Amino acid sequence: LLSSSPGPDGISQQTLASLDTTGRRHLLHQLNKIWKSGVSPPSWKSAIIVPILKPGGDASQVNAYRPTSFTSVVSKIFERMILRRLTYYLLSGHHLHPHQFGFLPNRGAVSIITIIHRQLAIARARRHWAYMLSLDLEGAYDSINQQALLVKLHQIGVCGRLFEWCTDFICNNTFRVRWRGVLSSPRPWHHGVPQGSVFGI
Repeated sequence: LLSSSPGPDGISQQTLASLDTTGRRHLLHQLNKIWKSGVSPPSWKSAIIVPILKPGGDASQVNAYRPTSFTSVVSKIFERMILRRLTYYLLSGHHLHPHQFGFLPNRGAVSIITIIHRQLAIARARRHWAYMLSLDLEGAYDSINQQALLVKLHQIGVCGRLFEWCTDFICNNTFRVRWRGVLSSPRPWHHGVPQGSVFGI
């Protein structure tokens, strides 16, 4: 239900799924125009956050709610297109560490576990100690320095339209909170990457 909910522009997945061939071509044409301009529509720059009470949570406590962010469904389609371009560039140019597994095709938790298991087996066979450090960065998405992220993208060679769009996507976003059917006024998003987006991961 949450994944199919419309974003600030009111367009749902069901609406897009019902488009005929002509409608889909028109949508693709509009997305290409956005790509060439390097600027996202205003409705893509805003998110609606709905607090969802965690299972067993105390409704009177703020930290008992999980913020669920709703962004434009059309934007998510566009983000998937751009994400493929960026992922291809990063992988084909070997810009990522070989042990980077998160949010990459054909890589994941199983790959990490396999490497750890192999290293432990080697250490045991050689009768050596094995050390492992595990970190969980709380609120990582919310605390990312936007300018530092853009500098890093530029350093690894992301440029042209792709860099322009990344800059537009990351910066100058706003959010509103919906509580009991009432929307708050817009607030700026100065840190982190847009929650609820595809490209933000």
